[in-house]
Parts: sequence; structure tokens; C-alpha cells
Amino acid sequence: MKRFLTGALLTLTLIAGLFLREIDYRIFDVLILTSAIICSVEFNNALGDRTSKSQKILSITFTPIVFLVAIFIKKSLFTVIFVYAFITLIFSAMQESSKAIDKIANYLLSLFYPTIPILFLTLINQMGAFSLFALVIAFATTSATDTYAYFVGSKLKGKKLCEKISPNKTVSGAIGGFVGGVITGVLVYYAFKLFGASPFEGAGEVIALIFVLISSMLSSIVTQLGDLFESSIKRSLEIKDMGNLLPGHGGMLDRIDGLMFNAMAVYLCYALLV
Repeated sequence: MKRFLTGALLTLTLIAGLFLREIDYRIFDVLILTSAIICSVEFNNALGDRTSKSQKILSITFTPIVFLVAIFIKKSLFTVIFVYAFITLIFSAMQESSKAIDKIANYLLSLFYPTIPILFLTLINQMGAFSLFALVIAFATTSATDTYAYFVGSKLKGKKLCEKISPNKTVSGAIGGFVGGVITGVLVYYAFKLFGASPFEGAGEVIALIFVLISSMLSSIVTQLGDLFESSIKRSLEIKDMGNLLPGHGGMLDRIDGLMFNAMAVYLCYALLV
């Protein structure tokens, strides 16, 4: 029940955010930024003493800086990321003496993960005509992939997918998640078309559908890879969840791990059309 209620609240928050972005797209950016900061704090806390206090501060501070640059001065985004990472890496290296290599490596990981993957949601939000469609595709295919993978895997069971990383995931669940994600992507396309909001106006029906199919396939695959990536990190850190903010779901980072990776895939696909 806790998991269901939390999921329902998150869904309502997302829907409200998508409606409010029609007033000003930056409202949705604020929602994404808030999530990114929470995720960055969760990940840095999960790292424990693997990074120093100063490294944690630098890592968490990086999140709002890079998001504000992406929102207001996007052309300088790469430069800011590179300069900040370089300067703080040198500072970090000068501060550490015990297990310096390990702490610097963990700092670099905390700097870019989860901030950069989540940042792609903001980049999608700024894609103009394709932004709303691409955002809905990202959220819908992620949710469908996770849901179908869970139910199909629970019913059919069978061979494990990556037992050493995530013992509960099965090959049948992965296939079910893939099919569910692709079907959902196509349904989103036809829903937008039904309401006259399809961004593919002017493109042929067959070409548009093929593009949506391919992008949905990629989305579903990358969503599952993102989930496995975080499972691998949690196993390495010997923890079950990244946090406890969301009852029944763990932390914010536990809830959007697949979405972050999917956002990168969706952006790369739809940026080709902008």
C-alpha cells in the first residue's frame, strides 16, 4: 500500500508538472532540478567515507550550477562542466593523502552521476516542438518497461538475467519489459496524433511510426541497462536502497535510475529531428 500510494503521488506530481510547463517550460526544469539535487545528496550519502566532506560539497554544488547554466546559458554548458570538473578535481587531489586514488575516482563518479543523466531531461524540455512528446515518451516507456518487466518476470520466472548484479531479474521479465515499453511508445504516438498534438506533422505515417518504434526499442533497452547499472553500484556499496525518502520505493534515485538513462537515449533520438 505504501508503494502504491507513493507511486500515485509521484504520478500526480509528474502530471501536474507537465501541465504547468505549458505555462512556462522552466517550471518543469525546477521540478527536474529539485529531483537532481535530492538524487545527488542521496548518492553522496550512500558513498559514505569513500569520499571526503569537501568532495561531497563540491559534488552536490555542481548539480544546481550545471542545471542553471543549461537553463539560462546553454551554449556554455560543456565549458562549465569541463572547467568545474577540472578545477575541483585538482583541488580534491591536493586535499587527499589517504587512499587518494580511490577517493578521487569516487568523487568523479559522484560528480557526473546522477547529475549528468538527469540533466538530459532538462535538455529534452528545451527541444521546442518535440519537447512535450519526447518527455511523455521518456516517462511512459520507462514506467511501462519497469511494470511489464516486474509482472511478466513474476509470473513466468525462468532464467536469471544478471544474477550476480540483480538476482530477482529474469530473462522473461526483460523481454516482457521490452515489449511493454515498445507498445507503450506506439500508444503514446497515436494518443498525441488523436488529439492533434503529434510533432511529426508533415512526415509520412510510416516513417513517423518506424522512428517511434526504433526510439521506443532503444528506450526500453536503455531503461533496463540503467536499472542494472544502479543495482551494480548498490551491490558494490553493499546497500539495498540509495535512500528512504519514498516509502516503498527507497530513495528518489532508486525510483528514477532507469529514467535517467532513458532520458539520454530519448534526447539523442529526438535531437536528430530538431
